[in-house]
Amino acid sequence: RKQKKASTGVEMEAQPANVGRRMAAGVIPLMMIVLFSMESTRRITSMTNASLRSVKSVHETIRLEEDVNVDVNATADESMLQSTNVSDVATADDAVIMTTSNATTDQGWQATEDTPFEVCFVTSVYGSDPSLADRPPDVTQQRKDHPSFRYFAFTNMPTFQPPGWEVLQKNSSQYRRSITKSRWPKFMAWQHPTIQKCQAVFYVDGFCGPRSESLETFRKLAYQIRQSKFGIAQNRHPKRGSAFEEFTRIIRARKDIQENVDASKAWLSQQPDFHNNCTVYENHNIGYDPKNVEYWQRPAQTFWDRYSMELDSWRDQPLWCYVLDKYHIQPIPIGDTNALFREYWGRISRDGHRYSKENDAK
Repeated sequence: RKQKKASTGVEMEAQPANVGRRMAAGVIPLMMIVLFSMESTRRITSMTNASLRSVKSVHETIRLEEDVNVDVNATADESMLQSTNVSDVATADDAVIMTTSNATTDQGWQATEDTPFEVCFVTSVYGSDPSLADRPPDVTQQRKDHPSFRYFAFTNMPTFQPPGWEVLQKNSSQYRRSITKSRWPKFMAWQHPTIQKCQAVFYVDGFCGPRSESLETFRKLAYQIRQSKFGIAQNRHPKRGSAFEEFTRIIRARKDIQENVDASKAWLSQQPDFHNNCTVYENHNIGYDPKNVEYWQRPAQTFWDRYSMELDSWRDQPLWCYVLDKYHIQPIPIGDTNALFREYWGRISRDGHRYSKENDAK
């Protein structure tokens, strides 16, 4: 019994140690799990905070970039137009952003006694027989849809009557070349009292016309032209280059003869203010304010004083390049001409606007 007791005592004494070992064996892994969980939580929290800081940084960067983009876009929009004084107030639909000391907007065009026509399209068709000349497209429906728009066709032919166009007869018999006669409406139509009634004028070649779906764009562009400093809208020539490079293209396209081009080069080279790297513009579509004396009437007159002498090239781009550069004029872009105007190649003159020496004498 004593041994038993002793044995039992031993056993009873050993039992707590075994239990302690068992408990330790269970607690240690538990503590490790807890410690691991705490460390994981700390790391996750640290990562989360880092992620939040990263997101915040990205957000601030994006916001900064957006602010920069807004500033750039605003600057680009404002730089499209020159400084001007605007008295009218604009609606959201017809708003035209101007670079002015006080921002103003457009409420829409209002007819006045001096300017009863909102938008005017001017074309020019000269020749001996209407059936052989350019035939402008029918604009009757456009006039009905936009009563404040007017369409004027200058000509020397009494029987010339394109549908929808108001014909303005001007013979210009003092000029030898038919080409010279046809250029007068392009650059000098502002002298006609009827054209002076237009808020803005858009010149188009005789076989071209405005697209019906773009007339609202012309409405806004007319106001933009009228309010701009220079009062001219033209696109730069896609080929760019210099005035003399344009002469090279002219010869290649059979738009003039070599002796005329050589004469133009010689005269331009003699002008002390001529720069061959002047900006060449596309002249088949020009928008302008006919009442702008300083930046349209004066340069147009300067152009005509030389061009009408008929001593050199009958092409107008190089000479116009010189004139715009002379007066430091920077036209605003007229926009996508393919979207604004349509060329009716089936209505072009029989000669296809290709010229030879014969055209120099008639």
